[in-house]
Formats: sequence, structure tokens, C-alpha cells
Amino acid sequence: MSGWMPDSPLLTVAETARVLRVSESALREWMRHHRDGRPRVPHIRLGRRVLIPRAWVDGVIASAGNAQPPGGGPRAA
Repeated sequence: MSGWMPDSPLLTVAETARVLRVSESALREWMRHHRDGRPRVPHIRLGRRVLIPRAWVDGVIASAGNAQPPGGGPRAA
């Protein structure tokens, strides 16, 4: 799978959604919800552009046994 993933340490929302096989709207929803004052999906805003650390994406892939991203989805307790 990583053969077509960009080598950049930061991925766009579209790239991240494609790699994780979730919709962009679901990913953006996870980005809007916070836990302990921090977003559940770490991201960086550069103007209108939103970038997600590749290390976080790699961590999600490594823990593929979980149904939700690290930190849980927006409805996680």
C-alpha cells in the first residue's frame, strides 16, 4: 500500500483519507472533535491547506485491529 503514498512527512486530507480508506468528510469530522484540548487527528493548517503528519497515519495503519483512529472517533467516551 505504501508504494503509492507520497514520501512527504505531511499528507493532505485527500491522501490520508485514501490511505485509511475513509471518506474525507469522516476524516474532517474526526479533526473537528477534541479530547483533552487536542484534536483527535493531529493536523497543521497552512492557510486553507490542511496537512496531517504521516507518522500519525503510519500509527493508525500499525494499529489496524482497532475500529477507530488513535484517540477514538468523535463519539468515543
